[in-house]
Amino acid sequence: MGRTTSPAHRAACSFPAGASVPRNPAPRPNPSPSPRGKRTSVDVVALLGPPGSGKSTVAAALTATRRDLRTFRLREFAQQQARTDRAVAMAMVNNRDSLGWLPDSLATGLARRALEGHVCHGGVLLMESYPGVPLQAACLLDDMKRLGCTGGVIELTAPEPVLLDRIERRLVCSVCDPQRRRPAQLDPEKPGTCASCGAALEQRSNDARRVAERRLARYRQYAPRTRTLWQSNGLDWCTVDADQDESCVVTTALSVFRALVRIPTSISTKGHA
Repeated sequence: MGRTTSPAHRAACSFPAGASVPRNPAPRPNPSPSPRGKRTSVDVVALLGPPGSGKSTVAAALTATRRDLRTFRLREFAQQQARTDRAVAMAMVNNRDSLGWLPDSLATGLARRALEGHVCHGGVLLMESYPGVPLQAACLLDDMKRLGCTGGVIELTAPEPVLLDRIERRLVCSVCDPQRRRPAQLDPEKPGTCASCGAALEQRSNDARRVAERRLARYRQYAPRTRTLWQSNGLDWCTVDADQDESCVVTTALSVFRALVRIPTSISTKGHA
């Protein structure tokens, strides 16, 4: 697949307020090989996995490890940019996907903008739940190659019954977490309330059983091809067993992350499959 041209290239990432991002940043020179032939460490990490695998929890733990780590979340990206970009706002209003997935043309443009901002500001870019489909992966690989970025993937996995059980039991607090991103801590003495603020907890609409099953099916549909595409382009793809205690999942993911941002990984120059 080739690179896709998007009408919506202007997106704002979770960069510091007031930070400017040039529209067409100059590509960074390709890292020079070390005496042993190794390249620079990974600076773009994709955190992937099916719904209920714990991506938001792991992302929060990874973010706490480095001050120079910024997180890209596609929907938050789009919502932020839609405040000032009419094209993005209209694309979101007109989106008719039954699960709320944004059109690939919009998604790839926003991801491209995030990557360009990352090149300007440096550090590590964590892409949570992105890319979601092979087309997005192909476009991201093209942009990473063009801008001189290196990348790796951390995929969280767990059996479907475990995922569905977690999703059904997951409640969020709109007070402590307005984005409703992470499961809330329940007050053991007051069922259905947040242990932190005492507010009533709620289930996200996309965590309803039938919706969750469709989300899992969509992930299963696209994940194998996305994995094949990235691995064929020389990217590290590391799998973490998410069917274990949360602290163990976080510890393992942190270990993989630290290895990725140290171990050199580059995108091969061969064409996309």
